[in-house]
Amino acid sequence: MEAIIKILVGLFLFAASLSYLYRPSLVLKVNAIFREVIFSDNFLLHYRRRWGMLLFVGALLFLYSGFKNLDSSPLLDESGGHGQMTQAYRNYYLGRYTDTVKICKVVLRDRPEDPHALFLLKQAQSKMTQESPDPQSTGTVASH
Repeated sequence: MEAIIKILVGLFLFAASLSYLYRPSLVLKVNAIFREVIFSDNFLLHYRRRWGMLLFVGALLFLYSGFKNLDSSPLLDESGGHGQMTQAYRNYYLGRYTDTVKICKVVLRDRPEDPHALFLLKQAQSKMTQESPDPQSTGTVASH
């Protein structure tokens, strides 16, 4: 979902940059509507290229980031279906931390640098140590 939002924002900024660069009359029409809120004739007439380039760079950034997110989705396996990480997250949120650890270890065996598997593994191990009582504590409070 985050990737799609980034792509939509990137496309909007790309269209706005092209309008600033090649169709300033269109921007003037939109400017008449939003003159008090967003745009100023002064910016369009004096800083058209600067704003156009700023919007163009923003569009490229959002588009690149969005497509990069689509390309490296860790929750999908190569066949396009929901992969093991989806099940690992489901187990984690259901409190099945040992199952989460097992799945994360399997994923890390195939992809040792997977940041989501590493993160979820640490989180599940942390939850397991929080839930298990400390073997050294006997339940009594030490007296001073």
